Amino acid sequence: MIRKPSSYLLIALLLVALVLAGCRTSRPTPTPLSSPTPAVIPGTPTPEGWGKHETPRLILWLPTTWAVLEVNQGDLNQLFTEFQAQNPDLAGIIGGPEALQGVYLWAFNNTGADPTVNNLNIRRTELGSSQGAGMELLVGSIVGQYRQLGFDVGETQANLNINGHPAARISYSFAMTNSAGQAITAKGYQYLVTAGANLWILSYTIDPALTATTLPVIEQSAASFQAK
Repeated sequence: MIRKPSSYLLIALLLVALVLAGCRTSRPTPTPLSSPTPAVIPGTPTPEGWGKHETPRLILWLPTTWAVLEVNQGDLNQLFTEFQAQNPDLAGIIGGPEALQGVYLWAFNNTGADPTVNNLNIRRTELGSSQGAGMELLVGSIVGQYRQLGFDVGETQANLNINGHPAARISYSFAMTNSAGQAITAKGYQYLVTAGANLWILSYTIDPALTATTLPVIEQSAASFQAK
C-alpha cells in the first residue's frame, strides 16, 4: 500500500500509542536489541549554515536551507493559513490544519530535494503508566507492529542517549508517492526520546538516493533535540 507522508506519520504515532497502551497492561521480558551500555550521541551542532529552532516545548537545530513550521498548538487554522500563504507547495504536503494536531514541528528539505520525501515531523505522546518500562521493550513492540504493516525494518538501536535522555532509533523503508506522482520506496529514521512522562517522536524521511549526504544531517539534527 502506498501512503502519503502525512498519513504514514499519523499511523506511526498511533502505533506508538497502541504500544504504550500494551505496555500498561503487560510487560513481557524484552529480547535485547543492543548492548546495555548507552551510546551517547554528540551534543548540539553549531556548524556554519545551521539554525536553532526553539519553541515553548523543544529545541532543535537544522540547516538554514530547510523550511520549518514551528507549531505551538495555538490557533492551528491561522497558523496553517499563514504557512500556506508563504509555502503553498509545502502546505499541500501537510494537508490541512487538522494534520497539525499533536505536531510540534514540521521541516522540509526543499533545496535540491523533493520535500514530499525529504522532511521531518516531531510529535509527542504521554508515556502514562508505561513510564520506566524500558526502551528495548518499547522499540521491540513498535518494530513488531511496523513489520505487520509491511514496513521493511532495518537497524534498531535502543541504547542511545540524547542530551541526557534515554533514546532509540528505528530505521525502515516504506512505499509512498513523490511530488511527481511516482511510486517510490522512501527511507525513514525515527528517533524516540523519553523525557519525564513524555515520549517524543522525531520522524525523518529521506530519498534513499540522498542517504550519503542527508543521513549525517539527520543524525546531527536529532542529537541537538532538547525537550522542555
